[in-house]
Amino acid sequence: MPHRTLALLILLAVPQPTDAACRALRAESDVTGIRLADEESTARVLGPPSELRSEQPVDGDGRDSGFPFVRIRSRDGTHEAKLFTHHGGTLGAYSEIEVGPADPDATAVPTMPGVALATERGVRLGMRRADVVRLLGPCFRREQGSHGEAVIAYAITDPGHPLLKRSGSPSYFARYAFKAGRLVRFRFGFEPV
Repeated sequence: MPHRTLALLILLAVPQPTDAACRALRAESDVTGIRLADEESTARVLGPPSELRSEQPVDGDGRDSGFPFVRIRSRDGTHEAKLFTHHGGTLGAYSEIEVGPADPDATAVPTMPGVALATERGVRLGMRRADVVRLLGPCFRREQGSHGEAVIAYAITDPGHPLLKRSGSPSYFARYAFKAGRLVRFRFGFEPV
């Protein structure tokens, strides 16, 4: 009998995804005022999108290996955000945003006025996992990151969710990678169609 009681207490203490919690996800949709799928916010924060330097990732054979992106840095130069455009997307209306440590080899990268690249809910690199979950909610899936990080992943597939209605996108994802209990990288946006 004590084993069943202990198992029940553990289940109650660990956040469990439920339909209600999943529908109530407080999704991230901007970094430093640049909103997903919103060219007006890009122009307001960074200037005309046509004046931003776009990069195209390539594989070892020189072939395109991902979506084109614009890179921006925090004022202190330690962090950067990559703003990705899906193929066929509108210039400046970015479909995905990734924040991580700055690439020391990247040059001529615009800097942002804030010290940290933070989301509208206050998520920024260096935060503890419990603080991120407190801001975004308990409905996440655990994953193993490609560099040994512990990852928590959120998703929205409900077509009635306000973020999907605004963007016209069928689904949204957000992944937060932690090392030694601290946020080292995150990426969120719309799944490619």
